Amino acid sequence: MTHPTPRLVPPSTLCLLRVSAFVSAVCISPWARAQSAPESAGPAPHVSLLIAPRPASLRWVFALRNDGPVATEVVVNRYLLSVEVTPPAPPETPNSGRRRRRQRMPRPTTCRASLMPRSTTELARTTLAPGERYEEGFDLRELCGVRLRRAVVPGATLQFRYGPRVGRRPSFRSAVVWAETPTPIVSLDASPMPLEGDVANFPPAPSQRVPEGALTVIAPTTVSATRVMNARFTARLRTRGELPQTVFYVPSMWSLDVVTPEGQKASCIDPRLGYVGLPEYLRSVRRRSGPSASLVAGYLCDTGLLDQPGIYMVRAVFSSLVAPTTQRHPSHRGVVRSPWFWLHISQGRPDLLYRPLPLHDPHQQAAQEAEYDTEQ
Repeated sequence: MTHPTPRLVPPSTLCLLRVSAFVSAVCISPWARAQSAPESAGPAPHVSLLIAPRPASLRWVFALRNDGPVATEVVVNRYLLSVEVTPPAPPETPNSGRRRRRQRMPRPTTCRASLMPRSTTELARTTLAPGERYEEGFDLRELCGVRLRRAVVPGATLQFRYGPRVGRRPSFRSAVVWAETPTPIVSLDASPMPLEGDVANFPPAPSQRVPEGALTVIAPTTVSATRVMNARFTARLRTRGELPQTVFYVPSMWSLDVVTPEGQKASCIDPRLGYVGLPEYLRSVRRRSGPSASLVAGYLCDTGLLDQPGIYMVRAVFSSLVAPTTQRHPSHRGVVRSPWFWLHISQGRPDLLYRPLPLHDPHQQAAQEAEYDTEQ
């Protein structure tokens, strides 16, 4: 099955010139012509929304399938997805003879991406032949947050919808199916599906396997930011045991390892400054105290690496390989890495073009690797 490539196509219009006391141009879209003459329209389009969950990952797949008899043009953009999550009903408590409170039915929660558009006229479109489908990956955490909502629990019912936010009166500017129909098709609904498995276990937490040693790096498990320059978090250097250690410490010794949503691996690091092992740089590290740094991903990483919105896998790295120049030697020299954690960039740069997300999840393989080679 071939998957068509989306393309950016501006909406076509028909302009009529009216000559009167004033010269004016009137533009009529094909949708407006369809409203004025519905009897001349062909067979009604029929497009289905399909969701393919993956138990081992939150990188799921959505598909738009043309079930109609004629070729149909559809809008393709994962930010049009939203999901209504209905938690399972609470279990009934045994009757103890006392008057029981009436249990409240769980309220559904709607998750949608912060980049959900209000109009589809400028979005990419593709033409589907009868029986053909378009597939693209999406991350459930882009809809419900990197920490997910409390309602996303085993047994919850997920109702996916594909379409922008619309008001009380749907407009053809919000249509997701580009066809000459009397009324705009502004949304597609998938069949309700139960959530199987515990979201705390899938995707598996980023690998906690870090090189054994006297020191460790403590970092947050999740970080959320609208743009990369707002992605700030604190990394702490601590010992694994009660025995204190000494290291040469300069804040610029910190760096980041990054895996992008597309699977690109990179190392974000400041240029090495040729540190000198002076005694003034010696710092004591203990289990509950030690040096820490407030890191901003936008300052460490190259321009463009984290500009795209999405879910990134990141870890903090502290590298202290300075040779001592005095008799006071540090008790630790080497590289220390934190466990992987998730970074959610919800908006990114507004001037970037939309890029479809691959179907596979590159974070699954990277999370199982304790080390990987990056280009310095």
